[in-house]
Formats: sequence, structure tokens, C-alpha cells
Amino acid sequence: MKRVGVFLLVGPLLALVTILILAARVSPPYRSIHVSAYFLILAYLAGLLPAIVAALADLLLAAKSWRLFGTACVGAVAAVLEMLLLHGQVTVPELLAFALSGAIPAAACSWVVGWTE
Repeated sequence: MKRVGVFLLVGPLLALVTILILAARVSPPYRSIHVSAYFLILAYLAGLLPAIVAALADLLLAAKSWRLFGTACVGAVAAVLEMLLLHGQVTVPELLAFALSGAIPAAACSWVVGWTE
């Protein structure tokens, strides 16, 4: 259960930080949108689905030596699928940004869980 807790608490926050870093050069329609409570809540909720999928993949791959890579791939796929369902047509930079926002938190959470075991 500790594994799922790490993914659900830390995963969406790392996804938010990843998206903020990748979108630093993007100028939003409102200057303070990235720090508003509304944006933070939506970003956390959007990061929950890839985190849940990555946690389930990490549980299934717990005995494998390549768990980190598999969990990162599943997290990236989950984030991209969520983005495609929400946005429809996307550009390649948006696709890469969402893939990284799923893969980096999934890999980091998997590494932290494996490191503490």
C-alpha cells in the first residue's frame, strides 16, 4: 500500500512541476494562471490518472529488474492518452511534454519505492 500512496501523493505533484518547467516559455492568456488555486487543483486531478496507471504497472512489475523502465513507459502512455482524450489534435511538442509529464513522475516514484524497500 505504501507504493500506491507514493504514486498518488507525489506523482501528480511531480507531473505539475514537469509541466511548469516545460511550459515556462509558453505565455498563458492570464499571467497568474500557473499559480492560481484553480490551476493547481486541475493539474493535480489531471495527474491522478497517469499516477494510478503507473502505480498499477509498478505493482505488476515489482519483481522485475526493468520495473523502472516499464513504469515510466506506462506513465507516458497514460498521460498521452489522457491528453488526446481531452484535447483532440495536438502538436509534437505538446505530445512530448505530456509524455514527459507522465514518464518522469512514474520513474521517480518507482525509483523512490524501490529505493526504500
